[in-house]
Amino acid sequence: MGWFRTQPPPPAPHAIVRLRLLDRMRSRFDRPLTVVVGGAGHGKTTLLAQAIAENAYEPQGTDAWLSCTERDRSPDHLLDGLRRAIAGDPVGDTSVVSVDDIVDQLLLRSPASTAIVLDDVHVLTGSASADTVNELIARLPRNAHLVLAGRAMPAIGVRLHQSRGDAEVIEQDELAFTEAERAQLAASTGRPGTGPDLPAWPALAMLVTSVGRHAGIEYVWDE
Repeated sequence: MGWFRTQPPPPAPHAIVRLRLLDRMRSRFDRPLTVVVGGAGHGKTTLLAQAIAENAYEPQGTDAWLSCTERDRSPDHLLDGLRRAIAGDPVGDTSVVSVDDIVDQLLLRSPASTAIVLDDVHVLTGSASADTVNELIARLPRNAHLVLAGRAMPAIGVRLHQSRGDAEVIEQDELAFTEAERAQLAASTGRPGTGPDLPAWPALAMLVTSVGRHAGIEYVWDE
């Protein structure tokens, strides 16, 4: 397992800081589940990286990061990654891990709070690991929290948790740039008059400020 899986990416130096979303991400230590869902290029990972960096300055708890890959469709591989992420050790031992082990590992950190941050959870959809995530949510100790980010969510009953007040959900339309954020991006890239004309899709907005609207849209279609 590469070290990168358990290391959050550093915040992009020129990324727009969306305070309205960071405020909501701070609440990840107040509830069991936080969900960030949206298509590619909507800034999910950027938001997570900014939230983790902010918490490092004024800690409310500890963030444990794991980037999901196709191999995590195997529950054993996912659980092993979770153990390493929580321990802050990308090597660790190689013994088989269960949900019981993860819960015990989290309990040992009590009363300090731990937020497990899983990025790219859409790769778990339709796999046995989705059931593992469900079981972990149901058994989280009071000092533990789960943050899930991806293009889509596995079948984990997000709306049910939300209806109970146990989940904060940030959706794709909320990840889109507001007019003020587009103006901020335009000003930061030396194109102050283009703000209102920039697309709300963050990835495309960044591209347009670099290469222009026509070339940016052409690039997206080519890709």
